[in-house]
Amino acid sequence: MVKEKVRKGFRSSTRTLKRSSPGIRTGPLGKKLASETPLSQYVSKNPPFFVIFLVVFAIMVLVGASLLCLPQARAPGQPPTAFHDALFTAASGVSCTGLVVLDTSVHWSFFGQAVILALVQLGGLAFMLTSAFLLIVLGKRVGLLDFRFSDAMDASSRPACIKFALQTIALIILFEGLGFLLLYNRFSTLLPAENSLWNAVFHSISAFNNAGFSILSGHNAEVFFHDDFMLLTLSALIILGGISAPVLINVLANGRWGSLNINSKIALSFTLGLLIVGTVGILAMEYGNSLGPLSVTQKIMHSFFYSASSRTAGFSSLNLGVFGFHSLVLVMILMFIGGVAGSTTGGIKVNSFAILLLTMRSYIMGYSHVHAFGKQIPEERVHEAITVFALSIMVICFPVLILAFTENLPKLDLLFESTSAFGTVGLSTGITSSLTVAGRLVIAAAMFIGKLAPLTIVLAISERRRSKEVFQPEEKVRVA
Repeated sequence: MVKEKVRKGFRSSTRTLKRSSPGIRTGPLGKKLASETPLSQYVSKNPPFFVIFLVVFAIMVLVGASLLCLPQARAPGQPPTAFHDALFTAASGVSCTGLVVLDTSVHWSFFGQAVILALVQLGGLAFMLTSAFLLIVLGKRVGLLDFRFSDAMDASSRPACIKFALQTIALIILFEGLGFLLLYNRFSTLLPAENSLWNAVFHSISAFNNAGFSILSGHNAEVFFHDDFMLLTLSALIILGGISAPVLINVLANGRWGSLNINSKIALSFTLGLLIVGTVGILAMEYGNSLGPLSVTQKIMHSFFYSASSRTAGFSSLNLGVFGFHSLVLVMILMFIGGVAGSTTGGIKVNSFAILLLTMRSYIMGYSHVHAFGKQIPEERVHEAITVFALSIMVICFPVLILAFTENLPKLDLLFESTSAFGTVGLSTGITSSLTVAGRLVIAAAMFIGKLAPLTIVLAISERRRSKEVFQPEEKVRVA
């Protein structure tokens, strides 16, 4: 009698498991096996949204490169633009990086600069809206209720996503408009009237989207990047653009710290911490080096500007070529972290970095779960952060290995260039224009991957998580 009840209970639990776990099938004696659905069949039933995500941005890069190859895109007297240079520039624009192999202010005509700016704006806006769409609207379907967006928006429906899109566009118009007015007011005192308007538009959009493109060169650039008002205005645009629309919306809607959600608290607190660490670090290590000729106030200002720019934007007010080893390492760490999830920035994102630090703290304190600001972070978010971190290290190292064979340049400079490309920052020690065609294609690919890799990794993992879930016997493994 007892054995019969056990058998019935086992068959009942097996049927329940089949209904609740479509990705797990059972074999003889109830043994659970991983789903072996062919890839073509899986794709037809579970559309790979991350692939669509990649294809859209790839099309944008190719269209942009084709437009930049047109004779109208280059300034009078400039040689024809090679396709690989146009492709590099388009990838840099769409990824909001700012690395250039051709001087933006010299080689490109007004039409060419307008194409670059359009790629920057579309790349930034499309990334924010597309990522939010995938992580909110499709959340219920593919298990992507990611706390970085769903908690920030407190929504998982199409009307909520439409509202978010409108709010995001309004924020972009607001901040880029304010940036334009401030920059135009300053440009009008430094440049001829016919150049002030376009420069204000270009740099406002470039800064808010954390792109780092500049159409200033020579004396104008020197004056521009040594003006405290300009540096503060650019820093504000860079920080606001790197915080992300969901966080800005949550802050504007609530106002008080206690009313903010966990995503906003993590984003704001860790962004402030990274700004302080970066400012103090650069100031201390470059005080008598690249900052040497400046006054104390200017040293602090440039250190703060570089701390903000090096994580996301790529505007350069100092010569990175004379930076010391320790300073370059610090800048590479900041570039690797990047900005807040859901913004136009690259890197592993502040959110993932915060989760890694919080996980280490929890382990050291002996906690079984990860907590922050009185809330528990889901375990799957921890796994995603670790996965993004590990794969991002590989994405950075792989281009360096290739560049070590194709380029006869210092290895530290190659590592810095690869990190800058992955983080979609745009800072360089000055070797970008010296890269071979193969090297430029490698860096272009790194920019493209760096822009999309973290979100794509999360999407790809989440889409197949349920179909790959398998429960197996547990056994301990030594790690130290």
